[in-house]
Amino acid sequence: IAALCLGLLGSLRQASNQLDISNYHITLRDGMAGHRCRQIPHQQLAAVWVIRPLFGRWFNFGRLGLQLQDGEVVWSPVIHAPYLAKQALIA
Repeated sequence: IAALCLGLLGSLRQASNQLDISNYHITLRDGMAGHRCRQIPHQQLAAVWVIRPLFGRWFNFGRLGLQLQDGEVVWSPVIHAPYLAKQALIA
């Protein structure tokens, strides 16, 4: 029963991850109820790349790596269709 509860809690946590892309900034929300939230203006982005594990390739999920102008690297939460998110950021 404990393993089932932990699995359910982990699934809820992953389902609450969110990446919002607007015309002016990117909002990264991670954790249940938006526990961690960060906004990044588009002008601060220097590079964007996608990391997908083996299961991520099969089920189309992964993370975005965002390098900022000052050299800091910010990782997105695990999201579905990371290449679509990367194309939206580039456009």
